[in-house]
Amino acid sequence: MCEELKEKNEELKKVIAEKNKELEKVKKEMNKKLEEERYEVEGLNDTIWTLFLKERQSNHEIHEARRELISGLRDLSDKRSTIRVKRMGELDEKAFVKACRGRFTDEKAEVKQYCLCSTWQEYINDPAWHPFKRRKDHCPFCSVDRMFHFVQFLSHCSSYY
Repeated sequence: MCEELKEKNEELKKVIAEKNKELEKVKKEMNKKLEEERYEVEGLNDTIWTLFLKERQSNHEIHEARRELISGLRDLSDKRSTIRVKRMGELDEKAFVKACRGRFTDEKAEVKQYCLCSTWQEYINDPAWHPFKRRKDHCPFCSVDRMFHFVQFLSHCSSYY
């Protein structure tokens, strides 16, 4: 019985040794794969960083070219030229001045012009504001005015300008 136990113990030691060898082999393969993946990730990170820097540089160049183009157009444009540069989202106060002078006295016209211009500027700067809404029948030619008096005044102002 003692010999049987010794034999079984020896067999178990051999099995354990074989399993340990297999585990070491698997461990080496896994470490090798991990190292390859690590190099691949490092390479991808380098590529991403390079692309990021190139994007930043090209965006900077585009913005510089845009600024140069705008300044060049501003230098070339005057009141008589057919092409002028105007910033998007900024109202032209001249239209409000002309419209208010035509409707109100001089004192009231100036106050009204500033009030209307600032109100319109607030509406234009608000991204959630939409002057038109669609009717429920989805007719493309049937838009209903939410702020009729503002749009009517704007069209009236533009006729003076």
